Amino acid sequence: MAKGSSFGRFSRIAGPALAVLTLAACATTPPPPPPPPPAPVGPAQFTTADFAWSVGRGANSIVGTLAYRPRTGGTWSCAGLDVGLTPQTRYSRDRIVSLYGSDVEAIRSVTEVRARTTPAPPEYAQFVRSEKCDAQNSFTFRDLPDGAYFLIARAHPGQTGAEDMVVMDRVEVYRGMTLRLTMPRTPGTPGASGAPVPGTAPRR
Repeated sequence: MAKGSSFGRFSRIAGPALAVLTLAACATTPPPPPPPPPAPVGPAQFTTADFAWSVGRGANSIVGTLAYRPRTGGTWSCAGLDVGLTPQTRYSRDRIVSLYGSDVEAIRSVTEVRARTTPAPPEYAQFVRSEKCDAQNSFTFRDLPDGAYFLIARAHPGQTGAEDMVVMDRVEVYRGMTLRLTMPRTPGTPGASGAPVPGTAPRR
């Protein structure tokens, strides 16, 4: 009888203690996941892998016209000059911002751009496409892979004493579209517009 009483007292004491331990074990949460790696800081480093998407033959085209008219009656032309098309990567975006002060659109003098220019890796040039501007101030880039690019055209003044200007525009092409645009596209600038050909895919 005494033995049974001792066991009963032990059960009454140990039972709640075991329950508390069990609940404590169930309530234990797993450790939090490790924090994500820090975001890159400082200037982006050039790597050919970042530009790999722009290499090869795509299904998109850009048909552009330069219509830079800073003053009424002014005549500026890109005829015979090269128009550049640079794929957007983190490196090229940083470089464009340092040269033009924007990664969307800008108009800068050649002198200003040259003063901001720093040497780029020799491999950078192989990813920049180039086309001649014709006598009608028009140019065409064909067979472009899907993606974002920076268009850069040089405008030469018809009058003496004025400096050449550089017009930069960021564009996107995808899904076999033909993008027709007039540079520059700054609101309020005569001839400023840019839109896909009707019937092509909408902007993402």
